[in-house]
Amino acid sequence: MLATSVWRREALELSGRKAHFALEAAVPLALALPLLGGPALVPQATLYTTLIVTTTVLHSGARAHYLIRSGLAQRMARTPASPYKLFLSTVLVRAVIALLRLLPLLLALEWRYQAPPHLWLALLALAAPAMVASELTGGLAGSLARSAGEVWLYSLVLALPALFLSGVFGPETEPLGIQYVIAQILPFTFLHRAVLQLVRPFPGPIPGTSIGPAMWAAVGWVGISLAFLKGRLERDR
Repeated sequence: MLATSVWRREALELSGRKAHFALEAAVPLALALPLLGGPALVPQATLYTTLIVTTTVLHSGARAHYLIRSGLAQRMARTPASPYKLFLSTVLVRAVIALLRLLPLLLALEWRYQAPPHLWLALLALAAPAMVASELTGGLAGSLARSAGEVWLYSLVLALPALFLSGVFGPETEPLGIQYVIAQILPFTFLHRAVLQLVRPFPGPIPGTSIGPAMWAAVGWVGISLAFLKGRLERDR
């Protein structure tokens, strides 16, 4: 099939590996089972957010590394389609698939903590821009790695500092100073706030009001990635 039809190609691939995808979706849920069985504590939110982001980044990194090393990414780049449209389509479809992969875990969180429906829907909405950022992070890790083993290293080196700057590993209060400014442009910040409210509601920003800023943060990182792509294409001419 034509490589320009990214959505169709991914849908056909997904339909041919349903059992494998189900296993991939079960991994985050299985890792979260010890937390789901424990008391509702704030540190659990830190671990949930870290689990959601790192598993997605690692999966995205492995996927990007495979596409590059197999030559498929290069063949896609040589198609008549606009490379920018191809890039956007790939990021969006992979973010949707990542969200579907995390759906069992997100449903388990709602079942465990019995949060109001609007909090869970806000978590689902805020997970979407976080998945876009995770796919971009994983794509960068996969392109930097020279071997499959290095994908894990680069993925964690890129993801963990971003989580730290998002305030995931700090207190449940807002970050201060320059970290607060940086946190506002990282979609992981808003995802973590939604997870915190789901695990143990506390006074703070309503997650639903963060959907707009989170979406704009994701758009900004996509824009930066497109700028890098443009520079790379111009250098390769």
